[in-house]
Amino acid sequence: LNIQALGTVLMQTFSTAGDAACSLLASGGGAELLVRMMAEFPDSSEVQDPAAIVLCRLAVLGPEPFQQVCAAGGVHAMLRALEVHLQCPDMPHCGVMATACCQAGDDCYVRVEPVKTIGLLLSAMASFPDEPKIQALCCRGLLDLQRGKIGTSRATRIVDEGGLEAVLKSLRAHPKEIEVQIAGVSALRKLVCDTPERGKHFVRCDGLEPLCLALRAGPEQESICEHGLGIL
Repeated sequence: LNIQALGTVLMQTFSTAGDAACSLLASGGGAELLVRMMAEFPDSSEVQDPAAIVLCRLAVLGPEPFQQVCAAGGVHAMLRALEVHLQCPDMPHCGVMATACCQAGDDCYVRVEPVKTIGLLLSAMASFPDEPKIQALCCRGLLDLQRGKIGTSRATRIVDEGGLEAVLKSLRAHPKEIEVQIAGVSALRKLVCDTPERGKHFVRCDGLEPLCLALRAGPEQESICEHGLGIL
């Protein structure tokens, strides 16, 4: 275990050198090696945490590295790590990034089991309510899950699991964090506007107050204005 843990930490350190270093890792079979180590030591945060960080960095390099990570089972590995090791400092970030990587299309969404991912994102939001970066990433993840051909059904599932309330709670808790406000309002528009029932649910949850606060706090932010006014 010590050798594997040291190896993942070294790969993590190497990956901080930039995109060129990450590209070398990706082309050299780094994703496959990391996924194998994560599968071999599922209970070790010393392996899971740095390995998930490196996979996350590889996945966001571009289409080809992303496909390499997917083909190796890396997105599933990151989500499993998030589920088991949620309290590790970087796990929520990596798990949410795994979801965010899946903007590439519906096939990739299928690979990450979106129903399971919704629960993981909401768990991260509940576990780290005072971390604005995690809250913003989670809101973006919920938004990303609503894209594509079956986005409407996913939005319904998110609302059913308490996602609307989670986004509103995040907006209320971080009124001065512009990234939270942008991501939260963007996610809200998709959650609220598809059906009249969801719009009524939004009003019942007192959603107008944090929405109006977001509009007043970020009038120069085009995204907040567009999506906020779209909800109204």
